Amino acid sequence: MGKFICLLATITSFSVLMLGCGENNEPVADRLTVPAAPIQLRHAPVLTIQGFTTIELGGLPVQIHYLRVPPANASVPFETVLFFHGLPTSNAIWEPVMDQLSQLTNVDSYAISFPGFGRSDAPAPEMLDYSETSLNQVPFKFADSLGIERFVGVVHDMGGPSFICPAIEN
Repeated sequence: MGKFICLLATITSFSVLMLGCGENNEPVADRLTVPAAPIQLRHAPVLTIQGFTTIELGGLPVQIHYLRVPPANASVPFETVLFFHGLPTSNAIWEPVMDQLSQLTNVDSYAISFPGFGRSDAPAPEMLDYSETSLNQVPFKFADSLGIERFVGVVHDMGGPSFICPAIEN
């Protein structure tokens, strides 16, 4: 069983269009059970938890800031969804999307800020290799640091290669 499912997203006025496939090429939208018919969304935002976890990049401990919207009902099966931002943003770009997704389906959502972005550590360039090869390690090291064994990845801009390149290799 794979560790991830690839999911590509585009955001327009806080609505999400999701395309992708799961382990057996089933549509991800069906897997996440997002209703096909329009629904009335709550206007009150859900509780967003903020946290930090430490990963090692090039022998250097780096604190990664994340936002989390836990599943509404953890007693029933749910997917874990990890959101990866692009340039020049941070995990904050995903908060409205995570809120809407939590209202549509029972998921455990995390959005990270890459090193040097948002509230994550920003070591000096002479201390941390900010190359694509180094940053490509962040998504899976983040998942490992929190014990996340399987997840759906939602990517934007630079978050794409940082997730998709190592995913293809694995």
